Amino acid sequence: MIASHRGVTGGFSLLSRPDELNIVDIITAIEGPIWLNSCVDPQQPCARQNWCGAHQLWMEAQAAMLKVLRGKTIADLAKESAENLAATAADRCRLVGGTEWS
Repeated sequence: MIASHRGVTGGFSLLSRPDELNIVDIITAIEGPIWLNSCVDPQQPCARQNWCGAHQLWMEAQAAMLKVLRGKTIADLAKESAENLAATAADRCRLVGGTEWS
């Protein structure tokens, strides 16, 4: 996902475009698979899943979480951060001495 570059002008760069890297990709690369509860991990099947009333709820919550995280990319987060920063700066400029500029 990233490449490191040595030297005075070194640093890190993405190997993929920011609009191609979703949040699940990044979390999984660092932490491994994301599970809300151990019972939804196919590597650790729960012996109670056939009768447990909460199992289906955990499965639905797991799917919803992954859908949300897959729906956001690094590019989305960067854009939203820039927009929030600009809005915060604009709000600060409007207030001078407790009064709003018109």
